[in-house]
Amino acid sequence: MASADLLGGAAPQTFIPPPSVAAAAAILQDQDTGQILYQKAPDARRPIASLTKVMTALVVMEREPDLSSLATVSEAAAGQIGAGLDLVPGERVDVRTLLYGLLLESANDAAVSLAEHVAGSEEAFAELMNRRATSLGLANTHFGGATGLDNAGYSTARELAVLYRKAYTWTVFADIVGASDLDATTASGRDLQIRTRNELLLTYPGTTGGKTGFTTPSGHCLIASAERSDRRLVTVLLGEPVPAFEDGATLLDHGFDRFRRVTLVREGEVVGRIAVDGQMVDAVSPRTVTRLIAENRVGTVERRFHPMDGLLLPVTAGQPIGDVDLVVAGRVVASLAARAARGLKAGSAPGSGGPAPPSSGPDGPLPLAGGIDDILAVLIRSLAGGFV
Repeated sequence: MASADLLGGAAPQTFIPPPSVAAAAAILQDQDTGQILYQKAPDARRPIASLTKVMTALVVMEREPDLSSLATVSEAAAGQIGAGLDLVPGERVDVRTLLYGLLLESANDAAVSLAEHVAGSEEAFAELMNRRATSLGLANTHFGGATGLDNAGYSTARELAVLYRKAYTWTVFADIVGASDLDATTASGRDLQIRTRNELLLTYPGTTGGKTGFTTPSGHCLIASAERSDRRLVTVLLGEPVPAFEDGATLLDHGFDRFRRVTLVREGEVVGRIAVDGQMVDAVSPRTVTRLIAENRVGTVERRFHPMDGLLLPVTAGQPIGDVDLVVAGRVVASLAARAARGLKAGSAPGSGGPAPPSSGPDGPLPLAGGIDDILAVLIRSLAGGFV
């Protein structure tokens, strides 16, 4: 069996106890691994309002490496309704400042200005967004534009978590969503004051970022990430009847208070032994695996080694020789291909990895050891003229 990590997209561990949130759909994940700590209708397609702008930012960052380049505000961009930076036609603003406006203020004029700067039109930019969604494997996600105002787009809590985790790998994205404000000046000389709409940055200890959204069809939506000690979590809530900050904090608390990071196995650690033609070799883990484990499940962690059938000599160091299942509360959370800790040569003595011992000693032939091939070779040499 090939190495496989089953938690990123598999059913979550047993919850203890599940928190109650008003969102129509929600998820809580380990930001580093994708491990699910809580879910509620995670694959339900829903309108996502301005959470759309996470993909807008990702496409811009991937296609415009020069964040100091200037975008010229069009009539269409300046005419956007809803949240904005009050941009005016013909005004020139650098891409970095527009990204701050996009992600902190959720500015629709900034979104369209960025889309036109990168792709020439918002329609062409939406095609890039959907192409990127496909490449990320987001099969239940679609975008109608750069702002999310049209409610033509949709996604799921699970896929938005994937998208946010991808965008967050960009340092510029992490820096922006983790900021509470920015004072900037456009190339046209106008001062801008940009303030975050993510209240958790101001009220929830350890918050590292997120994105808010609201339209009447979508309800209140929120992505929020936070870090404490050795844990980084991300939560997504869709379809809240009121601003989702309280429920966002509830889910983050659930992850931080109820789960502990546990090392299930370390790279090179022995997970089992296997005999190959009478010779023993240790099976070791190919990598370190850690998981967030519910506090009342830590004592249930175990490893189950399954030796590979039909192994023959020689065995090379690092060769797969079996599988090890990592189990929590009776559920397999990861399965790894265990490797041979050392090599074994054909004809070696049992328990050794070196050359075969001599066939005779001072007092005559030594007892035969090894497989049938070794025995036949000795007999042939004997018939040809005695032991050599």
